[in-house]
Amino acid sequence: MKIKLFILLILLNILHHSSAQWSEIQKILPSISPVNDADWYGNSIAIEDGIIVVGAPYHDNAKGCAYVLQDNAGALETIAILSAQNPVEGDGIGYSVDIFGSTIVVGALGKVLIFNKPESGWQDMTESSIIIPPENSSSYFGAGVSIEEQTLVIGAYTDDLVLGKVFIYDNNSGSWTKKATLTSTDSTFEDRFGEKVCISGNTVITGASLDTYSGSYPGSAYVFEKPTSGWEDMTQTAKLTCTDEANENSSLGSSVSIYNNTILVGAEYATRYGKIIGSAYLYEKPEAGWSNMTQTAILDVSESTSIEVEQFFGGSVALYDNIAIVGAHWDGRNGEYSGSVYVYNKPQTGWENMIESEVLLPGDGSIRDEFGCYVAMDNNKIIVGAIGAGIESDELTDAGAVYFFKNTELTTNTLSGINLSKPHVFPNPTKSLVYIKTSKNVTNLRLYSSNGNLLFKKDICKHNSIDLSSFNNGCYLLLYQIQDITYREIVVKY
Repeated sequence: MKIKLFILLILLNILHHSSAQWSEIQKILPSISPVNDADWYGNSIAIEDGIIVVGAPYHDNAKGCAYVLQDNAGALETIAILSAQNPVEGDGIGYSVDIFGSTIVVGALGKVLIFNKPESGWQDMTESSIIIPPENSSSYFGAGVSIEEQTLVIGAYTDDLVLGKVFIYDNNSGSWTKKATLTSTDSTFEDRFGEKVCISGNTVITGASLDTYSGSYPGSAYVFEKPTSGWEDMTQTAKLTCTDEANENSSLGSSVSIYNNTILVGAEYATRYGKIIGSAYLYEKPEAGWSNMTQTAILDVSESTSIEVEQFFGGSVALYDNIAIVGAHWDGRNGEYSGSVYVYNKPQTGWENMIESEVLLPGDGSIRDEFGCYVAMDNNKIIVGAIGAGIESDELTDAGAVYFFKNTELTTNTLSGINLSKPHVFPNPTKSLVYIKTSKNVTNLRLYSSNGNLLFKKDICKHNSIDLSSFNNGCYLLLYQIQDITYREIVVKY
């Protein structure tokens, strides 16, 4: 028994402390022919399971479009191009993108396009429906989009005399209807409230990177939690700020990401050691719930003191499970403005002030690629946008590209016959959150009480987690499916 326990402890230690080894698998270029110079392919990216959506907002005189890529036996291939039925120059279709299940949402600067997956699969197509700005809405409606289940979040920041807003839409029988408008109690004109948005469960976050207070532009992020009666017009539940040497004019809210009860916010203009390097801040939900707060932890770069030029570290962020990634699209390792991406692994003791675990660079990086302008992650895949990269020739140099990185250790790790690629429910017992660790898509998730009552259900799971904090202590039955196989687990809440 002691030997088995010793082996288990070794295994857990390996899982928590082994450094991630991310490998570049592929560089993907836009496939429309002819490709325009400065399409900005890779300006926005969304990923769910094996489907990746990439925006190219400046294609064809800024009419824009979005590409759908699929992971086919470990390599990404373009399977569809999504465009507007009535394209208009300057629309910027693809400025923002997101995907959930069979729905892809593509934002522009003034509208949002909805694409529903045909029965035969994703294919070249125009929108299934379109959402236009409500009356008296802010400028740049569609600059940020995020979708989960039947809820769509649309950001609309401003550069005029209308305050930025975030809109919540519900899908009722295939029709998207505005449900609520989210605003802040202290918004000002041009603070870019609503430019970046993200939803996870009942929580929505948006950045306001030019939020002003104390005579400077430190920026902020706002958290909104869904009321028990459903989404309604409301102001913020909490405001997130930062308190460190980089605070002044840092543009906190340049980028946002949320995974369950953890929020990651970028501040691309943060100053460290007298230089504009950028920073990223982690916020963990307190036991009493979200409230006005400063950061739980600061993510920094190891070579801060030797950096001579701006990095714009924090211009893009992504959070998945116990990994945070931060783009620095002006890092100069491969030449001026070539870019890089930093990876952070959550310590076993929890998030803390730390430097990166690993730095990702493209194998063919070069001047002005802006690798890291957008980052996205799901399971063991990281997708990185590089709007200044592309086909290296005198005629076409910055149509854009995306890079595919993979870490096989995150899906399969075998020791003494134990295959860790199988679903793993943890922590169990738990005080609040329980996660399903798997490399596959989880569907038909159900939670039952000990007397058989259905307490919670999700048909498609984006984050593979359930929050049990509102339930009584005791035993619960968790059922879920992966590729038509049903798994059962007894979960203990204490």
